[in-house]
Amino acid sequence: MTCPSKQPRSPLASLSKSLTRWAAPVSVALISTLAFTLATYQIGFVYGQDFPAHLRWAQRLAEDGRVYLPHYTYQQLVVIVRALLPFNAANLFQEGLATWLAERSYKIAGLMVIAIFYALTALILQPRLARAVRSIHAHKAELISVLLTLSLMLVTPITLFTLADHRLYLGYIGINVYHNPTVTMLKPLALWLFWAVVACLDGETPRLNIFLLTALTIFSTLTKPNFSLALLPALMSLMIFRWRKKQPAHWLYLGSGFILPAVLVLAYQYWYGYSAADTTQVVLAPLKEMHFYAPSGLGWMFLLSIVFPLSVLILRFRQVLRDQGLLIAWGAFLVSAAMTYLLAEEGGREYNLNFQWGAQVSLFVIFIQSLLLLIRQWRPVQLDAQPHLPRWQKIFLSVTYGLHVISGIIWYLAEVLQPRQWWF
Repeated sequence: MTCPSKQPRSPLASLSKSLTRWAAPVSVALISTLAFTLATYQIGFVYGQDFPAHLRWAQRLAEDGRVYLPHYTYQQLVVIVRALLPFNAANLFQEGLATWLAERSYKIAGLMVIAIFYALTALILQPRLARAVRSIHAHKAELISVLLTLSLMLVTPITLFTLADHRLYLGYIGINVYHNPTVTMLKPLALWLFWAVVACLDGETPRLNIFLLTALTIFSTLTKPNFSLALLPALMSLMIFRWRKKQPAHWLYLGSGFILPAVLVLAYQYWYGYSAADTTQVVLAPLKEMHFYAPSGLGWMFLLSIVFPLSVLILRFRQVLRDQGLLIAWGAFLVSAAMTYLLAEEGGREYNLNFQWGAQVSLFVIFIQSLLLLIRQWRPVQLDAQPHLPRWQKIFLSVTYGLHVISGIIWYLAEVLQPRQWWF
């Protein structure tokens, strides 16, 4: 008895499957790019927060080759994108249009770079969330992953209690902000770097060869050093613990691909930013910078920044202890939070809160890892594979996450409609 031969798939069916597979990442990239670039345009270009200074440094870099910051990849990319844009061709459509565009060329290039990195963040998050969600809703995994991706790019501290005071940012550990170009660039790079490092500790085959990991470490640290500065001690502490327990890990890969290049770049940045400067220095000044913007309530504002991941940590403590990613993310956050509340700068950078960026990005990573942990335990395919979440925990954690998202939507609308008027 012969088995019937399998019918070849028609080109139309193959095209339909390909379009379905790409619909989710393309749609989430487009939505996030349009929505969040609009917020950045309002606060960064219309109001003029942070971006004008970075664009001036980019212009000076292009004109005299001088680097003004120890983290300068945003300026470099702005110069490259501007050089690639065909402004002169605009005169083919309207006389004088090329001149008008050239006068705004750095703004256009700066906004395009940010748009690319918003899309990149979405494209990194959505596939990983989709793979996790398929264990719960296989048929709706793409839609759910798109919604979760957008929610993660919106979440902020729960600011509903200070809404009447127009205080939605300063005093909290902000998670998603739209006014700083380098932290927007850092997020997708930090996620790539974080997941590459965690995979090695989990015993997986390295996802990047050692040269790519080294390049990613250097590029992300030169974009903004805060995440590497926080990840480094957290990772080394866990590596020492695993080494004493004789647990396997890709030691050489982590040491030469992340630790060594991170230490070298951070040392250069410290020298360039502080030792080479006559006036600027880092000082131990507990709560000095945070108290300047929030004279009271810092304790509960800190707790309101981490309600969801802290709830996951408390309610799923045993599972968190077995999750290498969450352990490292929490370690990095604690290191960066200590820097935020204990350190300050003097000599021209007072009250710039430059140490808070590491806490913001680390907290962003914790939200992602906490959400992935909950998805795996929401309705496991094999009952023995993951502990099942009780119904009351599902409700409670959904409400806490929802409050972060609602606060994030309010923050987004505030930045679009009334830029910087709801900071503190």
